[in-house]
Amino acid sequence: MTLAESSLESLDWRFVLDALAGLTRTAAGKRAVLAVEPVVTVDAAATLLDEVDELARLDQSGTSGLPLGDIEDVAEHIQRAVRGEVLEKAELLPVAATVDALGELIEILAGAKTAAPTLYKRIDGITIDPGLRRDLMESFTPDGELSERRYPQLGDLRRRITTLERQARAMLEAIVTGGQFDAILQDRYLTVRADRYVLPVKAQAKSFDFGIVHDASRSGQTIYVEPHRVVPLNNDRRLAETQLRAEEHRILRELSADVGRHARDLLNGLEAATAVDFASARWRL
Repeated sequence: MTLAESSLESLDWRFVLDALAGLTRTAAGKRAVLAVEPVVTVDAAATLLDEVDELARLDQSGTSGLPLGDIEDVAEHIQRAVRGEVLEKAELLPVAATVDALGELIEILAGAKTAAPTLYKRIDGITIDPGLRRDLMESFTPDGELSERRYPQLGDLRRRITTLERQARAMLEAIVTGGQFDAILQDRYLTVRADRYVLPVKAQAKSFDFGIVHDASRSGQTIYVEPHRVVPLNNDRRLAETQLRAEEHRILRELSADVGRHARDLLNGLEAATAVDFASARWRL
């Protein structure tokens, strides 16, 4: 064991880092704390202490509540966007929240430049594009879907799909309850096979030109048939679903490309937020 390791053990360094890590609010901040080495110069120590003093002053002045908890570990998502990959909704959602939080954090520290000059240096020169921030936040609903308000064409397609589904189900239910096909129906319910609405039909009725067979039960006693009269509705629904997926992909591709274009500032912002999170943990400890 070296002298440095012996000294750190005497100072309970690992316990201090564990306590600090428990006070961070970002995954990157926690990693930074657990990997940190003691500073070895007076100037470096003074800078760290200045950051803590500035956070205390900001709190006393009412400038508290830095939005660190909304900053997620999305560096890999951003790097993928740089490479031209299309991010999924579940990946763009945390990017959107993080971009908004980074923008707010930079605004707060820029506004406190006089009271917190050392912290301000962390974000000096970093710009979170307001158009990107707005586009990402307005593109999603609270439940994580692409917004029909921002993209009305999505609403049109979703409503068309719902209408076609309702019509197909109503037509099948009319067949089930109408009595005309009781002799060939295996049961009185409708289900889905190969993404088509179908009815369970007795296997021996296969020769009866009732519709298109999409599946069969394990026992072979039941086949799942799409009645001829429902085929056009199912076709229209599948077409609308394809159009919806294509439109959503186009939107996600554009949003991902926009994230990629602003990657440098976003990654620098994440680095700055990690340093501020570390400083905040030291102050809270």
